[in-house]
Amino acid sequence: MNTTLSIGTYFGIPVKLHWTFFFILFLIVFIATSYQLNGSEILMFSTSVLILFFSVVLHEFGHALMARKCNIKTHDILLSPIGGLARLERIPKNPKLEIKIALAGPFVNAVIASILFMVLLILKCDDFTPLDDFSRIQDPMEFLKMIFFLNLVLFIFNLIPAFPMDGGRVLRAVLAFKMDYTRATIFAANLGKVLAVGFLIYGFFSKLMSLPVISIFILMMADKEIKMAKDAKIKSGINK
Repeated sequence: MNTTLSIGTYFGIPVKLHWTFFFILFLIVFIATSYQLNGSEILMFSTSVLILFFSVVLHEFGHALMARKCNIKTHDILLSPIGGLARLERIPKNPKLEIKIALAGPFVNAVIASILFMVLLILKCDDFTPLDDFSRIQDPMEFLKMIFFLNLVLFIFNLIPAFPMDGGRVLRAVLAFKMDYTRATIFAANLGKVLAVGFLIYGFFSKLMSLPVISIFILMMADKEIKMAKDAKIKSGINK
């Protein structure tokens, strides 16, 4: 059973949607109903969701194109409701290369946010408070501010050292300068799990339900990374 849908190949890298991506439609309906949005507001909100995922795609291309520069191929970029994933052929064992690849994604969002910030200043925007009322989304200035904040959040959130997020991969690479790759992975992954539990608790109390979903993803991926690191160490020991 094919669980992905291809939406094209760009720079030689296929971009695919995971079947769960279409739950975004239910999210749009839920928010539109909860906030009683009218037709034009629903259209603008849907557009903002698409722009968010376009920013995520650009983020992942940052990883993929930097990996290509480091002679590492990218199988594809996969989009799901909780974000994107550039599926690399391999993870570099050279810490310097891993840091470059990990930071390339957030760097893209930082560039987008910086450009939008300058545009807003040129347009004489004097209020940089986040959008708290969807009825204001039809205002072009508010719409640009929303895209600015989306990319700013993507930049900051991805640098949190919760492995396997980008910040966690940077932490693992830094640790790998001082300890072996397996120990660095286990330390970074366990720290990621602790932070994920914190996200989970905060998400429930603040009613930000996206955080528990992201937390579960981090917990699952952290366990997977620990297992892969241990298996790779055992395999390397057998092959010696």
